[in-house]
Amino acid sequence: MNRIFYSVAIVAALLLSVLKTNAQGCPGCNIDTTCFKFQDVSLCPPALPTGCLDSTYSEDITFYIPQNLVYQGTAVTLKRIEIVSITNVPPGLNWTVNNANKIYDVTSDPATQRGCVKICGTPTSLGTYAITVTVLATAGSPIGNQTITQSFSIPLNIRVCSGGCNDYYCIGKDVECDTLTAAFNTLYTAPTPKVLEYSWNYGDGVTSTSASPTHFYGTPGTYVPELTLNQYDLTLDSVKVVALGSWYAQLISGACITDCDPDLYFEFQSGGPLFTSPSKSDEKTSIWTKAQLDAKNGNKPVILENSTPIFHLWDADAGNFTNPDDDGGTTTQIITAPGTYLLSTTAGGAASGSITLYIGKTLDTTIVQKDTIIVKALPPATLITALPDSVVCGQDSVTLQLYTGPYRYVWTKNDTSIIPLEEKSTYGISGNAYARKDSVSTIKALIIDTITGCQIDVPTIHVLQKTPVAVIVAAAGVYQINGTTLEAEAGYTYQWLFNGLPISGATSATYEPLVDSSNYSVVCTNAGGCSDTSNEVFFIKRTNVGIANVFDASGMVKLYPNPSNGTVTLSISKSFNGSIQLSVVNVLGENVYSEALGTVNGSMLKQLDLNQLSNGNYILRLSSGQMTAQKRLTITR
Repeated sequence: MNRIFYSVAIVAALLLSVLKTNAQGCPGCNIDTTCFKFQDVSLCPPALPTGCLDSTYSEDITFYIPQNLVYQGTAVTLKRIEIVSITNVPPGLNWTVNNANKIYDVTSDPATQRGCVKICGTPTSLGTYAITVTVLATAGSPIGNQTITQSFSIPLNIRVCSGGCNDYYCIGKDVECDTLTAAFNTLYTAPTPKVLEYSWNYGDGVTSTSASPTHFYGTPGTYVPELTLNQYDLTLDSVKVVALGSWYAQLISGACITDCDPDLYFEFQSGGPLFTSPSKSDEKTSIWTKAQLDAKNGNKPVILENSTPIFHLWDADAGNFTNPDDDGGTTTQIITAPGTYLLSTTAGGAASGSITLYIGKTLDTTIVQKDTIIVKALPPATLITALPDSVVCGQDSVTLQLYTGPYRYVWTKNDTSIIPLEEKSTYGISGNAYARKDSVSTIKALIIDTITGCQIDVPTIHVLQKTPVAVIVAAAGVYQINGTTLEAEAGYTYQWLFNGLPISGATSATYEPLVDSSNYSVVCTNAGGCSDTSNEVFFIKRTNVGIANVFDASGMVKLYPNPSNGTVTLSISKSFNGSIQLSVVNVLGENVYSEALGTVNGSMLKQLDLNQLSNGNYILRLSSGQMTAQKRLTITR
């Protein structure tokens, strides 16, 4: 039945994964009445959109909860869902639900099967947040009503999105961590044929005259980019005309009689009033300066009102009905920028004039627009410190540490398991006393500034778990084998200890103590460099030892099968002196089983029932008077 409630509870988690425990500032919520899925929970939209840092966020979410569910063949009647708690929510988000008490009693009425959550606010911290939602689900089934509390963690990503726009330009990104590349895209377009010139000051001492530039901010700070936008009118600054042919002259039999040199003037039409230039007397090549043109125009520049002006060339005569001005032809020219333009006119089917227009500009309007770009600082770069070091033997532990500040820390192990979104700057790793081979754990950390939302990945550290000394060494790694000698567990290098202090030169598997009635132990070190200290033996020296008083009789004892599933056979091949007491000791030195075996005359074969013991390593001990024996035993099932 627990799996039934998983689907029910996960819905509530999805619905409210960006909520805070206090609803504020999110008025109203519109229910989507088309949200429906037969005999299954539904969420409309099916997933929450990513939030943008420092940008307004608003979303209506409708959830549909059918009364009757069929889950893996089991009929379930859902009765109630209650939202218990919501934690680890990104700062800046608020919420409203349509049921203020956060309890949804489900009936057959469709109106009770839909609810709504409005989420709004302005996220103020970057990152992926594992939001934890705890719900209480109550449902009925063939086996009765059940109420189960479940918690779920669902990620919500808050990222940097596109920047904002003002009246004259947009910034691709206006908030970022560490560095920022801003793409400035101008929005303002000048009416034809006006022209624009751009002057950018990025706020860091760098300037540009491009229309839509890109600029890199490499240092954290607050910058105020400024665009100065100069809008110009195109103006007719000067004109040069060279009269061609004889269209302006009075000819008889091809010879000029009168008006042999033209009196040139022109008309210029560019969307505004017709402009007529002063006339020049008897000049085949005539030039009108800007001062002359402006004076004729009321001491104002001759401004182009459209981009296709009409130029009309004339020769001034009497200008009356009997002797009208001679028409030198018209022409047009597309003009979009200041510069020199060459034109020609035609009269009577032949070229009549070669015209050079000099187009300038005059300032019409200046626009200044500022904006703001914020580059937030990352948490300070750091390395993970391993104390005491990054190597673990046995049950030793390693503490991984980062500097402490107003940060949130996410520890990750082996790229797959998050250790869970820790709020502290340290993480401890304990060794595995039962490891059978060396292994390496890859540890990463993500540091998130809780004020700015900026985060930095800390370089990876590797923690080496070395194969430890077998746990049996600490429990029974050394024992007295006869009246004069101590022997350690095989397979190691050794350093014998006398009352806890090293004995010079005592580095073999056996040691003959020089001081009677004292405590001895041994440090065993394996090939990988891991060490452990054995049990401590109180040594009593014995002399004149014979077969009847051998101190250690372990060679006379066998256990099989070993490893065992809990049922083991004990074989004693020779007589002990007196009644035998059997005990089983765990790796902590605790006595977990004991039995009196009586006396052994010649030999003994006995089956032991140790099924009550859990899997692990043990020491089986036999004692009788001055004779002892011990054997290692492993139970595994």
